[in-house]
Amino acid sequence: MRVQGAGHPAVDRLKENGTLFVRGPRFQAGSPENMLTVFFPGLGADSTLAKYHPLEGRETLWIQWPNPVPADWSGFLDAVERQIPKRRHLRFVGISFGGPVALSLSRRCPPDGGVFLVGSLVQHSEIRWPFRVLLAVSPYLPEFLFDLALLPDGVVRAVFGIEKPSFLEDFRGMAARLPARSVQALCRLLSRWDGGETPIAGRMHGTRDRILCVADPLATRVDGGHLISMTHGDVVEAWLVEGREGA
Repeated sequence: MRVQGAGHPAVDRLKENGTLFVRGPRFQAGSPENMLTVFFPGLGADSTLAKYHPLEGRETLWIQWPNPVPADWSGFLDAVERQIPKRRHLRFVGISFGGPVALSLSRRCPPDGGVFLVGSLVQHSEIRWPFRVLLAVSPYLPEFLFDLALLPDGVVRAVFGIEKPSFLEDFRGMAARLPARSVQALCRLLSRWDGGETPIAGRMHGTRDRILCVADPLATRVDGGHLISMTHGDVVEAWLVEGREGA
């Protein structure tokens, strides 16, 4: 298994600035050339995030959330699994809500390249309590409350850790494409997610995440909010491509 990515600008920054993030334990992030990296975007996100993780020289696939969203996890995973080619070497990268999806799907078709989590969770207790309450009552709330396009800019910046206008523009574009009923259905699924003991190959988390509270000592930490897949895309890509040893 060959590790690529030497000379990546973000890797060079990591070497020059040890305070950029606290590194987790060593993991093997390189992959054979025929490895397909499957990205599972967050709730309300889509392949817009692909430009932040080009993984030059590697083949990638971005999962699209089914529309309409199936009411149960079995049907939902069926719809997601149909997007993934068979008889391939796979690596899963779950972003936010995409983490639980990647972990759940890995029980059906274990990826030989492992499961990597970016700003994501492995159990419900890692969701901060206001959002756990929101998930619990999501089936009973009116649909319009799940229209992410209605969120004020200040709320988006505070909750998701987005500051740059270009990031906000991308967020707005993704929010406009995902119907409120789909967001509500995805929240319902997450509220019924059973977690489980699925092994992960690596995990990166923002230290200023206002949605998740991750105490995992093995997680690699970056100075960012919830959407580090967007705001720290080059750092996440370097972490995925290069593989870093824990400090």
